[in-house]
Amino acid sequence: MLALAMLLGSIPFGHIAVRLRAPGRARDEGIGVETIRRAVGWPGLALVVALNVAKGFVTVWLAKGALGSVWLACPVGAVAIASHCFPYWLMFRRSGNGGSVALGVVLGLLL
Repeated sequence: MLALAMLLGSIPFGHIAVRLRAPGRARDEGIGVETIRRAVGWPGLALVVALNVAKGFVTVWLAKGALGSVWLACPVGAVAIASHCFPYWLMFRRSGNGGSVALGVVLGLLL
């Protein structure tokens, strides 16, 4: 479950959106909310945030179902947040701050 959380949490939706829309900007600047909004607009930003929340939610929801305990799913959520901040697919280079994924993890733990 931890490896799955690392792989799912590492999907850089913000980087993907910016690279599809403005390829040069993804390397020049850090990818933050404002960079994503400038590159893809408000609807694109909403989609990126929704996908980040969903990856945190799905990771914890799957872990709760497979492990049968909320307490055992907590470390899986922590790995998903950490791998969002330092994604495997970007060679562990600093990415987002993990706020939207953390929201998804908390929602997954509560529901």
